[in-house]
Amino acid sequence: MDRRPADAHCACSHTSSVLNGKIYAIGGWNNTALGTLEIFDPATNSWSTGPSMPSPRWDLTSSVLNGRIFAIGGCDAPDSVLGIVEIFDPATNSWSTGPSMPTALAALTSSVFNGKIYAI
Repeated sequence: MDRRPADAHCACSHTSSVLNGKIYAIGGWNNTALGTLEIFDPATNSWSTGPSMPSPRWDLTSSVLNGRIFAIGGCDAPDSVLGIVEIFDPATNSWSTGPSMPTALAALTSSVFNGKIYAI
């Protein structure tokens, strides 16, 4: 198993998604909420850094839909659960804000089914 490089952010409670043959590690916790986006390319066996999420957080989930990664929910401080949805588009290398969840959730999971993301 390949490991993250020594200079990568050491995080726990992050999420990851696979899109276009790359692995995207998003957010997490390292004594503070992280908004980092680290991208592993197995073809070159290398890591790169993408633009940070606008809302740093941990205990979030992510899913891929229509060529974009949706970062969903999480915490930005102890006892602060979020309903935020932020969307990373690798085609533009940028984040946008999606519609918030009706109920804030952390330590959740998500799946795509019939063209919709379900956060549970």
